[in-house]
Amino acid sequence: MRKTSNALLIVLILMIGISCSKDSGPAVASEAENSLLAQSLPKSAKAEADETEPGSGPKIEFANLIHEFGRVKGGDVIHHTFVFKNTGDRQLEIKSVRPSCGCTVAGNWTRTVPPGGSGKIPVKIDTKTLKGNVSKTVKISTNIPGKSLETVWLKGIVWHPIELIPRIANLGSLQTSGETVTKTVRIVSNLESPLEITNVRSDNPAFRAEVNPTKPGKEFELTVTNVPPHKTGSIRLLLSGNILIETSNPEKPEITVLARAYVLPRVQVRPGRVMIPSSPLENPFQRTLYVIHNAEAPLTISDVQIASKDVSLRTVVEEPGKRFRIQLNFSEGFEIPDNSSLSLKFKTDDPEFPEVDVPISVRRSRPRPALIQPVRRPPPNASQASKGTPPQAN
Repeated sequence: MRKTSNALLIVLILMIGISCSKDSGPAVASEAENSLLAQSLPKSAKAEADETEPGSGPKIEFANLIHEFGRVKGGDVIHHTFVFKNTGDRQLEIKSVRPSCGCTVAGNWTRTVPPGGSGKIPVKIDTKTLKGNVSKTVKISTNIPGKSLETVWLKGIVWHPIELIPRIANLGSLQTSGETVTKTVRIVSNLESPLEITNVRSDNPAFRAEVNPTKPGKEFELTVTNVPPHKTGSIRLLLSGNILIETSNPEKPEITVLARAYVLPRVQVRPGRVMIPSSPLENPFQRTLYVIHNAEAPLTISDVQIASKDVSLRTVVEEPGKRFRIQLNFSEGFEIPDNSSLSLKFKTDDPEFPEVDVPISVRRSRPRPALIQPVRRPPPNASQASKGTPPQAN
C-alpha cells in the first residue's frame, strides 16, 4: 500500500513539473519537491545512492603493492610485512588473507582498522624449492563495497649455488622384479670457484649411483640405477633411498638426491578389493576386475569362482598371457553372510602366485553428525511482561 502511495506521489510531482514547463519554460525542481521525491524513494535505492557517494565507506591503501626482495640464495626465508591504511570514513575489515603456493602468512594480520588507522599483513616465502624469477601473490578479502579483493606481490630472483635437474631420480614403475632402469640427474654449479665431487654413495642397496663430470668444475652427470632382484608382493611396492654426494664446497658439503621406484607385483589385480554398495543389494550390481601379468613368461588363469549362487562370472582374455578381464554380476538381494568372509578366487600358473584371493566387502558410509537444535526459551507470560520480571528458567 505504501509503495502504491509513493508511486502516485512521484507521478503527481512529475505532472506538476510538466505543467509548469508548458506555461513558463524549463522547470527547475524546488528544494521541497526534491525533498519530497527523496522521501518517496525506497530505502534500498537510498542506501545504494549513499554507497556510490565519493569518499564513503572503508578504503584500503598500501604503502607498497609490490615488494622486490632482490636476488637471494635458494633456501633463504624471505620475510616482509605489508603496511596499509584505512583512508575511508568507516571501519575496514580484513576478512581473509590467501597467499599463493610457496608463500605463507607469517603471523596474525590486522583484522579491523578504524578510519585513519593503519594495519599490517606479515608474510614469508621459503625459497628452498624455488629458482629463477619468482612472483608470488597474496590476495586480501575486505569489506570494501565494489572492490572487496586486493592483491599484493612479492618478486625477486632465487639462485642456487648447486642445482639438481631434476631434483628427484624417479625410476618409475619396474615391470618385473629383475628389470633394470637408469635415471640421470644433472648437477650444475653456479659458484665462481670450481666444484669437486669427492664421494657418492647410496643409503639403500637397492640403488647404485655414479657421477661423471661433463664440464669439469661446473657440471656433472649423476646416474642412478636400481639393483635387482627386488621383492614383490600382491600390491605395488615403493623403493626409495637417498643418494649422498660429498662436495668441496664448504657451504654445501653434502647434496642429497632422492631415488625412487615402484615394483609391480608379478600378478596384479585391479582393484585389489571388490566393494558393493550394500548388503543385501537393493538392485543388481556389476563390477569388473583386471588381471595383469608383469612377468616375461605368459600367464594362464583358471578355476575362477566365488562361493555364492547369486553372483555370475565371465572371464575375457584381452591380451593372451598378459591381461584378463573378470566381470562379476551380482543379483538383487545378494548379501554377505554375517560373521563370514567372501572372496573371488582363481588359480594361475605363475610359481609365485599359484592362487589369488580378491576379498569382497560392503562399502561403509560414514555416519553424519547429528544436528544440534537450538534451545528455544518460552516467551514470558502476560503478567511477567507487564511487570517487567524475567521468565523463570525451567
